[in-house]
Amino acid sequence: MKIPHDYGVYLWWPEDGNAVVHPDDLKLAMELIPSRRVFRREKFLDGYVVLTDGSHRLRLQPALFLPVQGDGLDIGNEVQVLSRCGQNRPFIGHIAHMFWHVRVKRIEYLVRQVDRVVPRRYSAADLERIEWVERLPKEALTGFVP
Repeated sequence: MKIPHDYGVYLWWPEDGNAVVHPDDLKLAMELIPSRRVFRREKFLDGYVVLTDGSHRLRLQPALFLPVQGDGLDIGNEVQVLSRCGQNRPFIGHIAHMFWHVRVKRIEYLVRQVDRVVPRRYSAADLERIEWVERLPKEALTGFVP
């Protein structure tokens, strides 16, 4: 069954037992959960919901998945960190991780700049997604001299 992509946190604690985790994913689940990590819900597969976090993929029972409101941003998106009147140091990077802030009920983002993840968490208001425009066809460049 195909479901639209949405986001959420998974409320499993190892003390609750391992029955909610696909046996092949137990080691990874123990590393990633519990946490405030936001997962992207991809699809249902053999009674499990498939959740991803960048390159991580987990199969878990859907009962403990708590949906959260997404901001239109996803792991891997290229973004510009906005200055916001000097509150941030502007730079361009890629979203590396997404975390749920319980108190303010929003997603916070860690951004990778070149070869390191900046330790500061950003809100969606701090980020602008960069969409690269497709190249113009060669016919549109006739008469253009570089």
